[in-house]
Amino acid sequence: GSAAPILPERFDDLYSATISYGHGIAVTPMAYLEAFSAFANGGERVQPTLIMNHRERPQPVRVMSEGPAWHPVGTPNWMRAHFVHRVPKTGGGQRDLVVHWADSGASGDYAQQGFPSGIRFVGTTGSLVCHYGNYLLEPAEKFAQFEAPEPSIPRSVGHYREWLGGITEGTPTTCNFDYSGDLACTIVLGNVAYRVGEAYDGPEPYPYLKRTGRKTEWRGEIEWDAATGSTGQAAADALLLREYREGWEL
Repeated sequence: GSAAPILPERFDDLYSATISYGHGIAVTPMAYLEAFSAFANGGERVQPTLIMNHRERPQPVRVMSEGPAWHPVGTPNWMRAHFVHRVPKTGGGQRDLVVHWADSGASGDYAQQGFPSGIRFVGTTGSLVCHYGNYLLEPAEKFAQFEAPEPSIPRSVGHYREWLGGITEGTPTTCNFDYSGDLACTIVLGNVAYRVGEAYDGPEPYPYLKRTGRKTEWRGEIEWDAATGSTGQAAADALLLREYREGWEL
């Protein structure tokens, strides 16, 4: 939240005149932003959230994974993972934000809409499905008049050319390691949760997700402490690092 505004004791002709140039009334930037958001969001009031440092991205605190029966050597032919983050809550405090990941068509979602894969952002009044240069807003009737803004991010010249440019010229890549490293580590935690799971024959978690008819036969869950780099489970922590042999010596 933010501090209460300073308002005049009465709204008579004198105060109405002086308020027009800011005398006798004062609001915090957050309160002003909240009021202006109604104009920018079609009349819908959206309370903003203040993030103190955008570089301090939240790490998951709990990870659940599910899929077919675990095989000690083979790789599952499909898997879903759910990452619970603690993020700032509107009005103060924190709330859970769950990010779902599905692999090998396990989402049962994008293929039905002509996307080989993608990501879905779910809002309070609709959702946005993206796949590189394509996107889909749903429900379609609500966004029939939507006009996309002009692109503001330069198109990638390709992963390999960006990689070579970073080596030879020091140019930043579109998917730079500053955040893609966190993404990779998060996804790997899904594999760890799956590896330490057990046979499962219960209801499907997160029933609001669209399914593909695949039945969950194996499910695992871990807690994650990013500060210590530990799950608190010996079996899971053993999968995070391995003992490496001594390097070659000349």
